[in-house]
Amino acid sequence: SGWSAATAFGTGASIGGSYINLDLMGSYVAGAWEPYGTLRLVRASFDAAEYMDSETGEIIFTVPVSSYEYGQVIAGTRYWLNQNWLLSLEASSLFATTKGVSFNSNALFSLGLGYRF
Repeated sequence: SGWSAATAFGTGASIGGSYINLDLMGSYVAGAWEPYGTLRLVRASFDAAEYMDSETGEIIFTVPVSSYEYGQVIAGTRYWLNQNWLLSLEASSLFATTKGVSFNSNALFSLGLGYRF
């Protein structure tokens, strides 16, 4: 029980894009309850791409090279059912750190079941 703090770095790629992220996390365990918070900063990049009509070969639209940054603030709690199993409830909000980036809805909610190996 008590306070815990951590950092995490992640990177990944998909078709035509990549991302990196940095997380700052903190939690406090009190009995079976573990409230936590996270600040996540993300940089996403996409390669230029042309999408063509499969029959004519004509370019339908072009995606220019792009990159942007955003952040996410996460607050949640875990309830430890035993040493390995947990239930979690989480709310988060996205925020843009690059001018011109906006989110139609920046509220995300999740409920989860987890297992610690």
